[in-house]
Amino acid sequence: VTFSNECKVSFTKLKGLHVRQQIINTILKLANGWRQTRKHAGSATESLINEYATSGLYLVWTTDVERGEEVLQVLKIWNVLNCVEVPSLRRRLENIFATYTPEYIQRCKAKLLD
Repeated sequence: VTFSNECKVSFTKLKGLHVRQQIINTILKLANGWRQTRKHAGSATESLINEYATSGLYLVWTTDVERGEEVLQVLKIWNVLNCVEVPSLRRRLENIFATYTPEYIQRCKAKLLD
């Protein structure tokens, strides 16, 4: 799991221990493979962006790929926002993901089936 700098700043500004614990618990569930039911996503890049509502805030995350000795999928937590701020972040992320190659997008979307 990786965190954007914006997410780190937002997390430190959260009020209340309960809210922080809820966010951490959600991240732990996501890191262990849990996913909520997906709604239809429009474009290929739009389907990379995930949101999960918890404690009145939205956790915005994606699956990204890190290349080292092996290619690994990692969760990238972009931010914890109120609902009004989410569309702006989605637009920004869609612009970033529009530069990705189709192969890279497929690696981000790939699922390991046991």
